Amino acid sequence: MDNSPTDASTLDGFDEIFTETVALVDSLELGLISLNPTLDETFAEADTLDPGPLADDITGFTASLAVPGTNVDNLGTLLGSLAPPTPAAGSCGAGSAGSGPPCGTHGESSISLDDHTDPCEAATTLPKASIKDGKCVWIFKCDGSQFPGKCNVSDAQFYQGDSRLFAISHDTAPGSTAGSCISRVIFTVSPYKRGHFLARFKVSTNRKSTPEIWCIIIDVIA
Repeated sequence: MDNSPTDASTLDGFDEIFTETVALVDSLELGLISLNPTLDETFAEADTLDPGPLADDITGFTASLAVPGTNVDNLGTLLGSLAPPTPAAGSCGAGSAGSGPPCGTHGESSISLDDHTDPCEAATTLPKASIKDGKCVWIFKCDGSQFPGKCNVSDAQFYQGDSRLFAISHDTAPGSTAGSCISRVIFTVSPYKRGHFLARFKVSTNRKSTPEIWCIIIDVIA
């Protein structure tokens, strides 16, 4: 069939199709013109890339890194040069100081029939305390030479009694043998009223898994 632009082509639709095709091409040209600034910006970013091969960049970066084995060897040398710490002299602590006179110069406290020492695993009396003398500190070494016997103390807490009058703490101090340490329990008495008093304390030691109950009895005079 002859589709050349003749008068007869108007009868087979050729002119109509050709006209639509030209119009479509014209519209594509307008679309490309409108996109042109955007395309320029896009390819401008690409133009800034290093034209050199990417492999060259990776090779150069790898060469700038230190050899891992060298770093490991250096770390091993550093660790090998470290010596274990030397224990400081006097690591047992200096120990707290007890009270001097006039504490302990008024005679020994007495035990009363009303003192309930049944739950106490250790009980003792302190010298009488005088209100006018003020605070007194009594220290018991746990090396077997004093109450309550040989032990290592890890904790000491007030349990029952007059917490205004009694306080408890513990520390360590050098023992009689060079380099040895001993545990000590410190009772602080702050007399503020006359009377006969008993206090209980919970003391954690290496002798049992639960705290021991220690009892202290004291007479306070004017």
